[in-house]
Amino acid sequence: MTDTFVEQLVKRRPTLETALKKAALVSVTVFAAFMALSFPIFMLVTIGLIFLDSFLFKRMNLEFEYSYFNGELDVDKIFNRSSRKKVFTTDIKKMEMLAPVGNDSLRGYQRLKVYDFTSKNPDSKVYEMVTPYRGEMVRVWLEPNENLLESIRNIAPRKVIF
Repeated sequence: MTDTFVEQLVKRRPTLETALKKAALVSVTVFAAFMALSFPIFMLVTIGLIFLDSFLFKRMNLEFEYSYFNGELDVDKIFNRSSRKKVFTTDIKKMEMLAPVGNDSLRGYQRLKVYDFTSKNPDSKVYEMVTPYRGEMVRVWLEPNENLLESIRNIAPRKVIF
């Protein structure tokens, strides 16, 4: 048996929610700066808010890396192209199903918790994986490319629906 390794990077598209959060952070910081003109203590608040804005803006620049190696799928969250955190791991052999979101086969799983590791791009094809995670069944939304889909299909051909 040969080792199979597939890696894919998916960049999350900024959403309206992200833009509103950034606008709120900037407006609070600007308000604190104007307050610092009248009350010098607000200068410390303004400096603190600038550092907080910088930190949170970096956390909003988000990518997901799907890594598949011999039947195990890992999803890492990458912040600002510099720091990463492993957020999900599953064994493909234990997966119930992988199908495009909205497929009729997924109707029985609608009440499960959803983990969204997609770009939020409306033009991309999103797949839903139903799999055990931390002792419960969950739904995982992914945007796998053809190589990743084919590698998963080689391990669990009856569980992958195109």
